[in-house]
Amino acid sequence: MIQIQSRAERYKLSLPQSIREIPANYFADVVNCINLPEHYAIIAIVRQIKLMEFVMTLSNPKSKVHASDSAVLCAYNSKNIPDTWNIGQQVIISESDVQMGNQIIIPSALSYENVAGYFANEEAAVRAKNLNDKETLIKKILTGEAKDEKGTPIKEYPICFLSFKVVPVTAIKGTVDSKISYNDPFVEVIKDLQGVTEAAGEAAEQKDNE
Repeated sequence: MIQIQSRAERYKLSLPQSIREIPANYFADVVNCINLPEHYAIIAIVRQIKLMEFVMTLSNPKSKVHASDSAVLCAYNSKNIPDTWNIGQQVIISESDVQMGNQIIIPSALSYENVAGYFANEEAAVRAKNLNDKETLIKKILTGEAKDEKGTPIKEYPICFLSFKVVPVTAIKGTVDSKISYNDPFVEVIKDLQGVTEAAGEAAEQKDNE
């Protein structure tokens, strides 16, 4: 999680760095205000993007960014749902079906509108007091001044935000279990990792002494 604090708001905003940091029950709770017709579902599009690139798009929406999207099942109203489908699972759905879905605005702290508004409100509040103030949250992030508890600039860290779509249940072609377990024949686990690390360190030290 990355926690940021605006001088214009009375709350800190925690942004997950990956989809794994969002509890499955959050997806169900956040859409419980929506009444679905039969045979429809709500999915959340979880977009992961570097924090620096996100704040850059606030001033220039056409900025080129590297982002990845995952669709997650939030709710459904249908009797013909496989028993293996669970809320919070990633779903298999075509990009065209996502685009044709009806976007809905949900009062979620992680929605794009809320995250973008958090930065925009702070920027406006600071500028209203002093146009020359260089301590805005956006500028602190871009310059690397905003750091985590270890002193590492947070601008390179990924964050996740959400958007929500209503789609036909038939558009969902399957779900993905969160825990995947199988024996991969193309991976060999190094049992004595410490020994390997020490050997590599000794080799590097010997090379430096030559």
